[in-house]
Amino acid sequence: MNLKYKIIALYLTLICSLLLPNCTHAKDLRTQNNVTTDKTWSIKFNFPIDTKTLDSNINITDSKGNVINTVFNASADNKIITVIPKKAYIPNETYTLNINQNIRSVRGKSLEKSSTKSFAVSNMYSINTENEKIIKKARSYFYTNDELENMKIKYLGNVEGYFIYYVPLKPVVEEGSDYTAKGYVFSARSMQRIVGIKEGKLYTLGNLIFETSLREHVGEVYNLLIDEFKDLNNIPYEI
Repeated sequence: MNLKYKIIALYLTLICSLLLPNCTHAKDLRTQNNVTTDKTWSIKFNFPIDTKTLDSNINITDSKGNVINTVFNASADNKIITVIPKKAYIPNETYTLNINQNIRSVRGKSLEKSSTKSFAVSNMYSINTENEKIIKKARSYFYTNDELENMKIKYLGNVEGYFIYYVPLKPVVEEGSDYTAKGYVFSARSMQRIVGIKEGKLYTLGNLIFETSLREHVGEVYNLLIDEFKDLNNIPYEI
């Protein structure tokens, strides 16, 4: 008897049934619109998955068929696989999450069919609701409610599970000198304007590159900062 799996998605979790009797073609799930630029997809199976079979069998492609860079996180029981974009999705672009039937369980059984889900990304400042709340709470000391409502936060990417964002900040204090870490130079302004979030906790850039595991991944963090964000002296606060 074939091993049955179900992929379920509610809210941030993708829902679909992967095993249907006598069905050999890929199942196209309903397109989801207004997806945030940092959207993660949590795929729930009802049996533990062999994570070695993920890399070639789960991916996200853009409208031209190009595979984008993602990272996988597996739950402790290997029943939930979270797919995280390493860089922000492009606004107004359509992507497809591809789940290939060759994913296997720890017992070596494969899925009976493949599934795909298309999704369209909204504007460049749309981010995960929970992360947005954390960021705006931290900025609430400097901004009015109306200013927070209109704040433009930009997702830059993910490094080792840390979601990295650019967040505006009013000039309230002297910001000191530039910082150097592992040979990379970061603008003094970036210390408070580039933040990271992991497991509900917010970190400034200084925290990230000097006090967390990202001190061993400074180059990856730096490379997320596109040219306009590397020299924040030229960035308007209201971006």
